[in-house]
Amino acid sequence: MLTTGLVLEGGGLRCVFTGGVLEYFMEQSFYVSYVIGVSAGACSGTSYVSRQRGRNKQVTIGYVRDPRYISYLSFLRGKGLLGMDFLFDEIPNKLVPLDRLALKSAVEKMIVVATDCETGNAVYFDKDVCSNYDEAVRASSSLPFVTPSVELDGMILVDGGVADSIPIRKSIADGNQKNIIILTRERGYRKPVRQSSSIKKWLIKRYYHNYPNLIKALELRNQRYNETLDYIEELEKQGKVLIIQPKAPVTVNRLDKDTNKLEEFYLQGYKQAANRFQEIVDFTRSI
Repeated sequence: MLTTGLVLEGGGLRCVFTGGVLEYFMEQSFYVSYVIGVSAGACSGTSYVSRQRGRNKQVTIGYVRDPRYISYLSFLRGKGLLGMDFLFDEIPNKLVPLDRLALKSAVEKMIVVATDCETGNAVYFDKDVCSNYDEAVRASSSLPFVTPSVELDGMILVDGGVADSIPIRKSIADGNQKNIIILTRERGYRKPVRQSSSIKKWLIKRYYHNYPNLIKALELRNQRYNETLDYIEELEKQGKVLIIQPKAPVTVNRLDKDTNKLEEFYLQGYKQAANRFQEIVDFTRSI
């Protein structure tokens, strides 16, 4: 178990699938020593490491229809599409409190991925040494264009998925010989790689004209994502990773507010973890 990593892709509300998987893991008291998450995957991983059963479902499905969660009116007023103060202050501090003592004392390493606007590179925050873990998670989830960037440790940060959507290479570099990877898209999915439209190019340059390296990272994001999927599928053939992902084409989108769809997708993750649990345990023991 000491050399097994758990890698959590983001995907906004598609991460209810991840929440279902992790809920079953917690029910079985199944924990690995290293967790790394991006965006909503970092949020899901945090509740897993703090051992708060039911929390991932409560903070997503339980609140997604609250107007403070997603607001197009707020976006039109220039305050961002997602209610970041609601998501990263009111919910974890008041409505569904994060057990910070449990998180701090947990023996598991928890790494959060964000993107540095200046360099366009991924930045990795360890919960045990990070100056402000809450802000690191918030930065990891700060979607370009629709939510404000976050300043932390002298850096301007946005969503970790821009630079490192599926941080398997970081997990391997940190010494994990085997990795469980939870993806929020079905097998065979690839992002479209094509020339950005003139409108999209204009938007990127308008928003981030001071950050040419971030612009480049945004332009290469889909290509890098697809290359990473090719890489992990090759690792899977070598027996070095175990991939958990939806079996059917995913109809849940990043900002989906359909609680019936979200509930069903959550259960898909839970059931897949249950059905494959012995395989998962055997995988971690075969190092």
